[in-house]
Amino acid sequence: MSLQPVTREKVIELVEHLPSDVLPDVFAYLEKVSQKRVKKGNSSKEQVLVKTIQHRLSAEEQARLDELREKSEWGELTEDENKELSVFVERVEREDAERAKAIVQLARVRDVPVTEILQQFPV
Repeated sequence: MSLQPVTREKVIELVEHLPSDVLPDVFAYLEKVSQKRVKKGNSSKEQVLVKTIQHRLSAEEQARLDELREKSEWGELTEDENKELSVFVERVEREDAERAKAIVQLARVRDVPVTEILQQFPV
């Protein structure tokens, strides 16, 4: 067997010809390798980007935001609650923009399509 350069296209071609019954094992292996790379192979820049992408509101903050949104829908917000909701919305929008920017940057660092990063880190 001659050694050929490994390319994404070649891997995809090989996977396309595999019998369906082995695909779950192949997928599990690829997922394991991918996770090892994420955990062990990250540069410090990648780690910062991943942390930004994975950042979310705490459970308590999310619950409060949901409560404020619901009250807003029913027209039951006090003036202070309206201000609090505005602060939350601005924060979430800012963090979403930072997350989107980090997704694009991580794709560049890893030299992969943005869609690959989105698959790894669903929004």
